[in-house]
Amino acid sequence: MTCIGTDVLDVIDGMSFDNEDDRQKEEVVLEKLKTFCIGETNETYERYNFNTRDQDSSEVDICRAYETAALQLKNIGAASEEVKSVKSKKKGLVQKKTAKPERRESDKVKEKDLWECRYCGRKHIFGRERCPAYGHTCSKCKKKNHFADKCPKGKKKKGQVQVVDEYDTDEHDEDAEYIMAMHTSVEDSVKEEMYQNKLFAKMTLKKTEVKFQLDCGATVNLLPETLYSEIYDDPTLDNLQEASTTLIMYNGAETSPLGKRRVMVVNPRNNKKYSIEFLITKGNYKPLLGSRVIQHMGLITVNRDNIMSVAAEDQVNVVNKEDSPVTMKDVTSKYPELFEGDGKLEGELHLEIDESATPVQIPCRKVPVAMKPKLKDELERLVKMNIITPVTDPTDWISAMVVVVKPNGKIRLCIDPKPLNEALKRSHYLMPTIDDILPELANAKYFTLADAKNGFWHIVLDKESSLLTTFETPWGRFRWLRMPFGISPAPEEFQRRMDEALIGLPGVKAIHDDVLIYGCGNSDEEAEADHDRNLRAFLERCKQKKYQVE
Repeated sequence: MTCIGTDVLDVIDGMSFDNEDDRQKEEVVLEKLKTFCIGETNETYERYNFNTRDQDSSEVDICRAYETAALQLKNIGAASEEVKSVKSKKKGLVQKKTAKPERRESDKVKEKDLWECRYCGRKHIFGRERCPAYGHTCSKCKKKNHFADKCPKGKKKKGQVQVVDEYDTDEHDEDAEYIMAMHTSVEDSVKEEMYQNKLFAKMTLKKTEVKFQLDCGATVNLLPETLYSEIYDDPTLDNLQEASTTLIMYNGAETSPLGKRRVMVVNPRNNKKYSIEFLITKGNYKPLLGSRVIQHMGLITVNRDNIMSVAAEDQVNVVNKEDSPVTMKDVTSKYPELFEGDGKLEGELHLEIDESATPVQIPCRKVPVAMKPKLKDELERLVKMNIITPVTDPTDWISAMVVVVKPNGKIRLCIDPKPLNEALKRSHYLMPTIDDILPELANAKYFTLADAKNGFWHIVLDKESSLLTTFETPWGRFRWLRMPFGISPAPEEFQRRMDEALIGLPGVKAIHDDVLIYGCGNSDEEAEADHDRNLRAFLERCKQKKYQVE
């Protein structure tokens, strides 16, 4: 210890020992110095050495031997848990036989040439003519080419069970050594604790929590009649629209729905609202959300990178045709009807009014003389377009007319229904803002903004609501046939119908009378291709829904 120097002695003096006797023991001091000098293991560096190390060929053999031994031990353990049952097709003594029957000399075939058949449950040479089930009629499903114990209909999950069928030896004298034909049913399935057989999600319908089954194989959304009537207080189903759809169940049975209705669905997990069309069915069916809706709501995700499409070549050809970027010239030439005339969304709007409110008739406001010719031309144009119509009958409500001059010199005709707005009931639909969709634009690189052409005029008023919008002009009274600018329910109603018309379109968001189409991707090429696909889908939907843009 005298040779190690004063510096090391200072280190030893600073070390902690369990007791003073250990400080005098040479082996303890040397172990302490070894720990001090070498230091702790660098875990990150050791991992690097391990991951960059090349595996020796002898080590591969060791691993394979270990895996083989583990598999053999597993088979030995599983064999001890097998259940053997004997079924006899002939009355009399039934014997349990566990010894392996000997084969005839002519039937001895190499084991590697045998194929475990899923139609008969036995091992034989590959080929349907070699299968004893070929031509046989199943006693369960009455279909051909498989035995009843291999019938896919009515299969139940069981453990590992060996079923032994004992045949009448009088009928098979020449094959007496084959009186038992044994097949094994082994369940090698996904662990149930990791994945569920069925997926469910709770959604809110009109403040009522409903448990839906998520079915990625369904093309429609279903609500049973009893549940629909209870939630929406519609026992006579008067509020349903006619549905011409025929439902085909998983077993091939067909049924017709009682009707359809589009309702608001809220996901209580994130409070997002969705407008979803349901088919109302008679019977004790589970509420069901179909494939498109659950993908749009983000409840499931399809990993398309792991899917080989059935018609891959056809889809590749379609994609190749649409690979070219979309230009404004392409849009106007392929969809000219979207830029001509005025749009018209499905359904009429009925304005709800507070019956206790007192009707008000506002007289006509004075119009500047210089503006009268333009105003009269605009009124005649709107009458010709079936946007407004003259009124000669008495009406309870009369609103004031407002004329707005646009930057291009044209005028926009509105009404100032301040007393009427106080009596009208609003739908209180959630209006989105740009802040609501910013998180979805994090990876977006390409954008297109489409503006609705006379957005509110896309919605048709029923006659009762139309009379409420009567307004006075220097040339008499007129009423609106389409939803006018100025009434309080207009923005919310237009947003709701826009959301319904564009539901299910990826990369498309409606904000008031503007529609944002965007494309996302890790690269500019991917984002541009995604944007063009979304834009084409949006234009097709506009054509289908008669939505006009400019």
